[in-house]
Amino acid sequence: MIDLDQVEINRLLSLDLQNDDANWLEKARYVYENGMHSGPYAMLTLTAPMEHSVTLPEPTKAIYANSISPDQKSHDVYEFSVLGFGNNGNNEMATPVQGMIRTDDPDRIFPTNGSTGHPLYVSYPEGSTCLHDGNTKGCFAGPTGGMVLQGYGGLDYTYDPNTDNKFGASLKGYSEHEGLRMYYCEHHGGCDQYQEYERYYNFYGILDYGNHWIDAAFHSKTTEFPKNLLMRQGYDNVDFSKMSRRSRNAFLSTSMVSMNVFTMINRLMVEFARDGCKKHETDYSAYGSQGKISMDSVVASWDQAAAIYAGSALIAPEDDESSTESESSSGSLYFHMVRELAEDFGVLEELSEKKNNSNNGVSSVLNRKVLQEFQVGKLALTQGDCDGDLERAYLQITQSMRVPWIQGILRAAFVLASDDTKTFDETRRAEERGRAEAYLAALLPDLHAFSVGDSWKDVYDELRMALDHFDDTTTASSGNSKRRPDYHKIRDALETNYQILEVTCDDVGGLINPNTGGYYNNTRPCGGYGDSMSQRRESVSYNSNNSNNFAGGASSRSSLFGSHKSGLVMSGLFVAMAFFFVSLSVLIVTVRDRAQGRPADLRRTARRLASGAMSQVDDWVSRRSNHEEHNDDSRNYRYQVQLQSMPMASQAPLDPDYDANIML
Repeated sequence: MIDLDQVEINRLLSLDLQNDDANWLEKARYVYENGMHSGPYAMLTLTAPMEHSVTLPEPTKAIYANSISPDQKSHDVYEFSVLGFGNNGNNEMATPVQGMIRTDDPDRIFPTNGSTGHPLYVSYPEGSTCLHDGNTKGCFAGPTGGMVLQGYGGLDYTYDPNTDNKFGASLKGYSEHEGLRMYYCEHHGGCDQYQEYERYYNFYGILDYGNHWIDAAFHSKTTEFPKNLLMRQGYDNVDFSKMSRRSRNAFLSTSMVSMNVFTMINRLMVEFARDGCKKHETDYSAYGSQGKISMDSVVASWDQAAAIYAGSALIAPEDDESSTESESSSGSLYFHMVRELAEDFGVLEELSEKKNNSNNGVSSVLNRKVLQEFQVGKLALTQGDCDGDLERAYLQITQSMRVPWIQGILRAAFVLASDDTKTFDETRRAEERGRAEAYLAALLPDLHAFSVGDSWKDVYDELRMALDHFDDTTTASSGNSKRRPDYHKIRDALETNYQILEVTCDDVGGLINPNTGGYYNNTRPCGGYGDSMSQRRESVSYNSNNSNNFAGGASSRSSLFGSHKSGLVMSGLFVAMAFFFVSLSVLIVTVRDRAQGRPADLRRTARRLASGAMSQVDDWVSRRSNHEEHNDDSRNYRYQVQLQSMPMASQAPLDPDYDANIML
């Protein structure tokens, strides 16, 4: 449903570029702030006090709510059916409308102290047409009406159908919910247990940082980050009034996903799933009368994170034989963003089963990995493994979600730096200008926190200078009025931080020229960490039976040890020698981490060393095979580069039968 909100916002932003007169931007802002599809409900105000208490039904479930209210103790959830009359479009009572009141605190929802003016929040059933296209047909009748409440009887109410029908979730709400949690934990011992939150709060100094960026863009004003942080951290406010409409709208569409959707996925995984799992271990009694069902709600929150990541990308009509379970369409949320950038950077793989669909039988390697980690995490939750596979899956997902930010910055830097005004016209440059601002805003807190030396400043200063001096109305013939970024400087500074950001050259790939199927000049992906950064892959890995070029994945027929037997012995020798230095390497990395203020983590250190070692092996074999290829005139194909896939743990598919209704 949130995916549909994003689709509608994108449609309105597109119309805003086509028509100067209509108020499309304001309509897009309304959908962003209030929602349009997810969780519709009516706020009905009682006209008379309730005369007696409500008869409680049996609790339907128990939840882990992770409430910011410290006095909340009950986690039993009660559901009360409501029956009223619907509005037929003319404010006349027509067909019956059913609703539901869900609460874990009936005494607060149904007071019996004789008070009036008390609102009841009644959720409409799934499939409700209330407020579709702004129409109140299908909503409760108003401005006055009556309803029957389960366990009580008849009640009269007042409400305005146009203003008192709302939606329970919105893209703005995703950022605001994070702000509430940050406010609570900052005043109750700090947010150290929510490290991703803490980095953003320390960098921006604003609780709902994502909404702050987006609100400034909608109102074409300057961001207002705290002055002390601007000076201490070394970044500047951004003035959206100097940005063209095309750039601004591209920023809005991108930032809602790269920041707000990201933070909601993170919040569900870490606060509700991980914390809920640990809470269930230590305080089973806190879950009310149905402790096991409460654990189901913890698992459901993990499922909900996966659903928000995927959006509508994995939904296909049951009778559509041409669709695939893997990718029927890419939706408009994180899955879509990753998929779009994967095409541009050649990090695609062939689906195990090709069908006649819009994706030509290919999918994003990163999307597959992330969805597999969601499965691993869910299996860990069901087994009560709160610190092992669950924690690893959470870290793998959040680290992987940084990849499109890096790709987006690299793509924008290349487009804005290019002299090819025919391929990258002013429309494309303006869009990349806005997207670059969104990806940079998402990446900066992590990049600043983990940066090797001041390399983050090289990325920021070089791109910031170009973005601040970008002007859509200026042509290339105007000389120095357009400051082009130094793509190589940005690329090298980002790659220096890949290891510490826990992403790899293989994850990021290289920018593909769609006209040739190869890389643009100087955009080939790096071959490893450290000194190997300058050693670049010469070609895109692809299956010779397919005309499209891909960066290899698990389904590719070529592999490091399968296609190049000539390098097998030497590769094995290299790995054996590497084991000799493992202990020393772990010690060096651990000491360096401690010197930079990061806690020692042997598991993370081992993963980083293993990833670096594999990159080195891959790079060595790549250069050896390329040398052999150039000395053999009979070969007319390009070397296929791919790292060996790491074995995955036993994984269980997502269970669609879990109840995803959790209380946020």
